[in-house]
Amino acid sequence: MHDELKERMTRAIDAIINWPSNLINLFHHNDTDGLTSAAILKKALEREGYTIKTISLEKPYPAVLKRIFEMTGQIII
Repeated sequence: MHDELKERMTRAIDAIINWPSNLINLFHHNDTDGLTSAAILKKALEREGYTIKTISLEKPYPAVLKRIFEMTGQIII
């Protein structure tokens, strides 16, 4: 399981690095741990030169998920 997780993380990192745009849409929960983890990830990605758009969600409402999945050509985390 550890090796599988490591492999998937490596593929995700490679995909982000090789993406033609530096804009990343970062979705996160609106509670304390969601805000904190988003802030940490945002800072780390900004240090690497990415522009981050944070979007706080209370829960994954179907209408919101539909709009997220329609966001083609963009990095969504």
